[in-house]
Parts: sequence; C-alpha cells; structure tokens
Amino acid sequence: MRQPAKIGADPNFPTAYIHCSAGVSGDLLLGAWLDLGYPREALLSALAPLSLPGLEIEVERGQSRDFGDACASSRRKRDPHRRAGEILELVAGAGLSERARGRAERIYTFLANAEGRVHGKRPEDIHFHEVGALDAVVDVLGSVLAADYFGLETIIGSPVVVGGGTAACRHGDLPVPAPATLFLLEGIPIRGGGIEQELATPTGAAILRGLCTGFGPFPEMIPEKTGYGLGHLDLGRTPNVLRITLGRAAGQPVAVEVLETHIDDMNPEFYDLLFERLLEAGALDVTLAPVQMKKNRPGVHVTVLTPQGKAEELAEVLIEETSTLGVRISTARRWCVERRVEEVETPYGPVRVKVRAGRHPRPAPEYADCARLAKAKGVPAEVVYRAALAAWRRE
Repeated sequence: MRQPAKIGADPNFPTAYIHCSAGVSGDLLLGAWLDLGYPREALLSALAPLSLPGLEIEVERGQSRDFGDACASSRRKRDPHRRAGEILELVAGAGLSERARGRAERIYTFLANAEGRVHGKRPEDIHFHEVGALDAVVDVLGSVLAADYFGLETIIGSPVVVGGGTAACRHGDLPVPAPATLFLLEGIPIRGGGIEQELATPTGAAILRGLCTGFGPFPEMIPEKTGYGLGHLDLGRTPNVLRITLGRAAGQPVAVEVLETHIDDMNPEFYDLLFERLLEAGALDVTLAPVQMKKNRPGVHVTVLTPQGKAEELAEVLIEETSTLGVRISTARRWCVERRVEEVETPYGPVRVKVRAGRHPRPAPEYADCARLAKAKGVPAEVVYRAALAAWRRE
C-alpha cells in the first residue's frame, strides 16, 4: 500500500498560516503545534538522543478571556545557558531530517547574528542566555520537528504584533521590541497593536523567520485544521493566544521577489557553494544562464526566487559570495501546482515519489533516494527510478 512519505510534503497539509495577533514566542508556537496534534511522545522521542538534563514537557489546557478550551501550552525545567557552538552541536547530533536540521541551524544562526549585533561580538562568540536555555532549545527543535511532522513546505506568517512600552533587561529599560527581537524582525511586517507589553521574544521571532516562506495577510487556502498556543499574559480584550492554521493552497498565485545580477569575473567553481548558501538561506529557486555583457564579455545571469521579506537577506548572500557590485530586486507572482509526496516500496528499498495533483497525476521519483539506493545496491540510478515508477503505478 502506498503511504505518505515520512519526510516531505504531507498530502493533506502542505500549507500553514501562523497568526501572531498577540505576538510570538517559542512557547506559544510549541503550544499551537501540540494543539494541532503533534504528539508529545513524538517530541520526547526525538529529543531523547540529546540527553537534555531535567527535560519535562507538560501539555495543559486552559483559557484566555474565556477563549480556548482547546489551547495547549508547555513547561520545561530550566538548565544552564549555552554558547552558540554548543547549540549547533546539539542540532547536528539530534538525528533530524535534512530539512528540519537546516531550519534549526538557520534559526540559531539568526539568533547568533542578532545577539552579535546587539553586543558588538562575532556570532560564534555569543553566549546565549534565555535563548540558550533548555526552554528555548525545546521550543526551536519542537517547532522544526512539528513542521516536518505535518509535511509543511509553505508557511506564511502574519504581521507580528510586538506590543509597546518598555521592557526590563540586563542593559536597563529598553523600548519594545527589544533590540535583538527588532533585528530578527527586519524585513517582516510588524505593528504595536495598542498593547503596552512585550509580546514578541527573540526565540519566537527567530523561529518565525526561520520557518516562514513569506509574510502577509491570510493567504487564499482551504483550511483543514487549527491549533492555538496559550500564553499567560493579561492583554485586556485581546486573548493571549497564537493560532496556526493548516490547509491546502487554493491554487492562486502568490507574491514573490526576484533577485538578479550579472557576473563576468568570477571563478565558475564558486557557483556550487553559492547555490548551497542561497538555498540554505531560504531561496525558493536559483538559476544560472549565459549572457553576453558589455565589451563583448561572456557572463552569467544569476536569478534567485525568494519569498517576500527575505530579499535583502539573500541579496547579502549574493554580495558576500560573488564578485557582483549590485543586485536588482523586483516583485513577481508565482503559481504552484498542488503536489503531494508518497513513499513506495521497491526491490531496492523505499523511494519517495512526488506526484503532481490534477486529472492526470504525474509521478516523479525523488532522485536523491534513487541515487542513494543505487550506490548501496550497485545498480544504475535509472534502474531504481524505473522500479519506483512501476511500484507507484501498481499501487
């Protein structure tokens, strides 16, 4: 029997919308994932190899302004703070899928860069405080594991309500949002919301930035499941909840940004690393095309497709990794055909198959799976590929 792939797009929930009407924090996000049905036991099992001291996760039901009998929140015991390098070692040793590991590493890289800007230090020298404690480690890994569990590829975030007033920190009373939080929210739509409290935390902002493929109003989608993360703040008439809605895209184009530049003086060997860095930073697609430039020089046209809100970040990667002196940024619309990922059994092992939805589904075995099995079994990749297609058609 054909099964949805364990790693990849879930055929039911390829899209999510994170509604931050009362701010965003790590515990609100984790509570919403748990309320959606991400099993507490799955989270504990995934975190077990890390041997985190004093790890306890409790799911409790409650209400905020008589709202949310279905809300969930979590509590963990605290432990000593960690440095950025220790956190990344934890992530590398967590046994996460490639996509989940990339998301977790991206989140902590964002945190290290933001803290480095605040304290005037290199990111690798940063000693995390609140965001390095066990609470935040569980929040970050829990969110990336849940996104993987639901097979989410497209995650859209709402404008973030950050609150107002001042917040006490080690440096004194500072305006809300706190400096690190504001750095993490650069390029993301935010608003005060008329609430004189700190509603967005660095951990929440980093998770949001690391998971979301875009930001804006509720996208056109078919909602199928909703979960609420419950906080404990008294926000007056506003319930202290964060909402995540899972569903399927309704087949409408979404806005994206396009980065372009021409290069005629770079070692072509460096493009391999450029592709890797851009995709790790959240690019949707990267392409190269030959062009004839001024003075009749042959050059390369680089095009990067990026979700809204990430253009400046990816432009910095282009400037850092290439010899370009400038990047053009424009807005376009992207129409994606709905697809699902299924897993089939072949004589060589399991293979994921991407299937384009529609009246005439088009299956495409995952090349990485075919190549891995071909090496292990000593057969050509095409043999495994054809076996996967045959298995899909039989089932």
